[in-house]
Amino acid sequence: MTRLLILNEKKSQAEKFADYLGGMSGEFEGNPYDIVYAAGHLLQLNAPNEMVDPNLAAKYADWQNLDNFPWNPLDLNWSKQVIKSKQRYIDNIKSNLPGHDVIIIASDNDPSGEGDVLGWEIVDYLNWQNEVWRIRFKGDDSANYVIDSLHKPEKATVSEQDAQGILVKGKSRQRFDFLTGLEESRIATELAREQGYSNKGKALSIGRLQTYITCLVDEQNRARKSYVKKPFYEIRYKDANGNTFKRDYQDGDTWRFSDKNLVGQDLTNYSQDQIIIDSTTEKRTQPPKLVNLADLGKIFQKEYTTEQITDTYQKMYDDKIVSYPRTEDNAITIDDFNELLPYADKIAAVVGIDSKLLSHKDPRKKFIIKSEDHGANRPTKLVPQSLEKVEDKYGKCGRDIYERVVKSYLAMLAEDYVYTQVKAHIANHPDFTSTINVPKELNYKLIFNENDLNEEKQSENKATHFAQNASPEVYQGTNTPPTKPTLTFILNNLDKWNLGTGATKMQTISKLQATRI
Repeated sequence: MTRLLILNEKKSQAEKFADYLGGMSGEFEGNPYDIVYAAGHLLQLNAPNEMVDPNLAAKYADWQNLDNFPWNPLDLNWSKQVIKSKQRYIDNIKSNLPGHDVIIIASDNDPSGEGDVLGWEIVDYLNWQNEVWRIRFKGDDSANYVIDSLHKPEKATVSEQDAQGILVKGKSRQRFDFLTGLEESRIATELAREQGYSNKGKALSIGRLQTYITCLVDEQNRARKSYVKKPFYEIRYKDANGNTFKRDYQDGDTWRFSDKNLVGQDLTNYSQDQIIIDSTTEKRTQPPKLVNLADLGKIFQKEYTTEQITDTYQKMYDDKIVSYPRTEDNAITIDDFNELLPYADKIAAVVGIDSKLLSHKDPRKKFIIKSEDHGANRPTKLVPQSLEKVEDKYGKCGRDIYERVVKSYLAMLAEDYVYTQVKAHIANHPDFTSTINVPKELNYKLIFNENDLNEEKQSENKATHFAQNASPEVYQGTNTPPTKPTLTFILNNLDKWNLGTGATKMQTISKLQATRI
């Protein structure tokens, strides 16, 4: 018999564990257990001057002297103190320690290792000397996940904790953020004050992601301010159906002109010509991968703030109708797929999708991952009665979020989009080419259209075929202006460099919006 103390990250998580196991106290397969919980991080790193040798304290306390930077990480002992507002949580956990053999860290399984740091720092602060088990589960929206994780804990003693790679990753990340954040915040604040910027007496907030985003926005605004519109002219062909034939421009090509008179002269070298069909091919496109919080931000950037989206999704997650928000995944495990599949028709009915569209019951490879992480954002088996019920509880934002998350999931169960691609060129000028895509079977696009993620939606060519001939005309264009640094622009840039999870991106942008940076 092993007496277990299960440490959850927050109260709502502890309540779910209690539902799954039969109460806040009880027995799990013959082993007595008690559940306690934190409230996020209960401890924080001490001030730099409190983590160094006394003879260095004055240097680390004085951040107005820029000669004191950079700090030496080897000077710091990385000690922590309880956050005053959360003392009662530490006291409760401490009072429950006696009589237990094992602490089970059951915090969120964050890819960053933050959940591991959160649990282990409590263990260390309370000077626990017995065994510690770390369990990892794919969210806490399923009793099966939780119970399965209890069957295969990662066991360690306090002295062995740094053998856990994800914990080391979390500690390294925390210390890196502490060093760079505090140092750069203090340097930036002092330099700003020297320029007369007071920030209302507060230190400037510096962080990895927010600094990158701030620089990105500033750089884009500067580019927009310095943009000079430069028109150009070239010859293009167009047929009676509106299909345009153009050449692929490369720097230095002499057929693009800055002088309209010159392109007018060039027009005399072209005349109406025959259209030659090069190929007619049937093509298929699979449904897109599942959306994350950042994708929801792109879709709803004109309707809701990033804070509204993240806060509303979190409430819906706490009530178990959507999956874990802070995930890096855009696919799910085969177990997740099989578990949710029997509920697909019921979920579809809530959002008004014909279940006949859900005919692809076999999982495509692109949607399946083997990891034991949380999986992509998706609905759960707890299906609401209607979208109206969702709106009553979470507002219109909640209704819209649920509908899009559901449709993204359901699209995975629909057949491929099928279209006919026709390519053609101008007979006597084969470098003038055109392509049209003619929809044949919309399938998943009847459920979820990934074009909703694109801010600048291009008008679709509705033509279904080419005419027999096309005529030359003068086309006027301009050099492309830098786009506005909108939410979609920022998120696409972060996606390009794989910076942050969907939730982290949204939370950071929300913070910047609140400070109007």
